[in-house]
Amino acid sequence: MKFLVSDFAGQLEMNLLFDVSLVIDSTIKSKNQNRWKFIDHMALLARRGNLDLNKRKLQRINRAFTDDFDASLQALLDGTFTFNDGSALSAIGQDVAITYGLRNHGAHSVSSVSTIWRHFQGIKQGLFNTLFLAAELLY
Repeated sequence: MKFLVSDFAGQLEMNLLFDVSLVIDSTIKSKNQNRWKFIDHMALLARRGNLDLNKRKLQRINRAFTDDFDASLQALLDGTFTFNDGSALSAIGQDVAITYGLRNHGAHSVSSVSTIWRHFQGIKQGLFNTLFLAAELLY
């Protein structure tokens, strides 16, 4: 199974994760039809779930992912990602943030990072946690 631990495997896994993020996007969009940006959908989910996220924090997360996708993803997975005020995210907040970052990265980049193939199972679970949260809160 050595082929599962490579940049190529990471790219394939990233494609799968991106597809799941598109399902999440569509799931929330159907309940947020006045908005079309993914950040607005994630902000709605965060509001409905009383999560420790808002649009400003999502913008900060996006900047972190843009600056260094791999390090930002790893920090969210480790629970060490913090905002300028020192605040951190809850576990489900981390899942939502990871979903947001993966969706944007997958839409604008075809690069692979080792964190994807090293932590695929946990990342996948985080995306499904976000999907289940959307279903629970919006339907």
